[in-house]
Order: sequence, then C-alpha cells, then structure tokens
Amino acid sequence: AADARLFEGLVVAVDLSGDNKTVEEELKVDVAKLGGVIADLGDPASPSFDARLKEVTHMVVLDLERDLVKRAKQVKGCKAVAVTEWWIDRCIEKRELVPTDSEVVFSPPRTSAGVSSEMSGLVVCVTGYSGLRRHIMRELVCRTGARYSGTLNRSCTHLVCYRYDGDKYQTARKWQGAYSAPSIVNHRWVEDCLRTWTYLSEPIYEDKCGEEVDKEPVIPLHELVKLEVEDSEEAEDAVMSEEEEEAVFVVRKRHLLAVSIVPFLFGLAAWLLAKVNLARA
Repeated sequence: AADARLFEGLVVAVDLSGDNKTVEEELKVDVAKLGGVIADLGDPASPSFDARLKEVTHMVVLDLERDLVKRAKQVKGCKAVAVTEWWIDRCIEKRELVPTDSEVVFSPPRTSAGVSSEMSGLVVCVTGYSGLRRHIMRELVCRTGARYSGTLNRSCTHLVCYRYDGDKYQTARKWQGAYSAPSIVNHRWVEDCLRTWTYLSEPIYEDKCGEEVDKEPVIPLHELVKLEVEDSEEAEDAVMSEEEEEAVFVVRKRHLLAVSIVPFLFGLAAWLLAKVNLARA
C-alpha cells in the first residue's frame, strides 16, 4: 500500500466539473486517505474564499480555463499549482511526490478545445505503446484536438511509433510512398505540440522512434521555438526554389519557342519573296 502520509502537508482543491463527478469524489477520497487535506473553499462570492484559496497547494483541474485557476492567478500570494488527476495517480503509483512538470500529462491543457483548428482536422494512430502508456498517448492526442484512432486506416494523418517496425509501421510506409501520408513520428511530437500549444512541423520527430527519444532529454522550450523557426525558413526556401524553377522553366520555354519559330519565319519570308519575284516576271 502507498505511504499513508504521502500527501501530508498538501491542500488540494479539486474541480473536475461536468461528467467527472464520480472521478472527482474518488480522487478526494484517495488524497484524504493518504494524508492530504481537501480544500473547502465555499462560495466564490464569500469574503473568505480568497483567503482559503491562498492555502491551496495544488488544484486538480481539467484545463486552465477553469474559474478556479483564473481566480488563483488573481489572488496575491496564491502559489497553487494546477495539475491533472494523472499527477495524483502517478504519485500513488510511485509512492512519492513526483515533480509536477516531469510528464506532459500532469499539466492541464490551456483549453478543452484543442491546440488549433488545424490540429482538429488530424487523425492520429499509435503503435508500440501498451498498457498505461497507451492510455496516456490517447489522452494527449485528444488534448491537442486531434482525433484518436485505434486502428490505422486511410483517414489517419499521423502514426506515432514507439519502434519503427511492425504491421502498422510497414503499412504506413507503403502508404507514404503511394499517397505521401501518414506522417510517421515519435511521441515527442504530440507532447511538444502540447508544451508549446502549437501545431509543430513533423520533420524533427521523424528520424527517431519513441524508444530512441525516451533515452534522450526533453528539448527545452526555447530550443523548440528555434528549431520550428529554422524549419519554417527551410520550408520557405523550398517554396522559393520551386518558384524560381518555375520561372526558369518559363524562360526556357520562351527561348525554345523563339528558337523554333525563327527558321519558320525565315522560310516564310523566302517563300513570299519568291512569290513576289514570280509575279513581277
């Protein structure tokens, strides 16, 4: 059993409003059983609400648009950290307080609407992830706003691979050759889209599989921004190169037209001259 004093010293406010009331109640019971205090904040309009909120150490919420999170930012001296229920579960599993920023799934998404309208049009399948890891991948994919698919089909825009092998991977490779889709990436692409709250381009996540990047440190946010800018510039250069090639093609086409029409014009002039001379004779 987990340490009965695991959450001792923590004051936890839980707001999983909506269809998660059962999960919310179970979470409160777990925290209290392991030494934590469940915050009784009362009516938000009460004068004592802000004072009680200042005592909170952690807020378990679905996303950062919750009124509780917004209120905490307005209360001077409030240092409550927003987390998801995944953090509570992982602490119980590990029997220790794990860092709240050690896994992307511990941080609530900015909104429940997803990263962008562009990502909402994506369909993401995963392969090679099993058990809890697979559940987490599904959770993260849904947070981006993309649709999770348990099976690989032609509607899938992305395949997230833990290893670059297996039936799904081989099928995706064949489809890439025929249809240029889906993109084959590792799980850091999904995680970094959430960390930056941006639809990041895929190339830097294609070379290595999930198993390989698991052995590497997470890329710092400022480095991600730099890489994304560089990738965008390369893409722009590629577009410019295509435009330049088109311009060259047009010039060459005009040149070939000019070269081919000159003999024709000379021939036509000679024929007309001969016809004029014949008429004079």
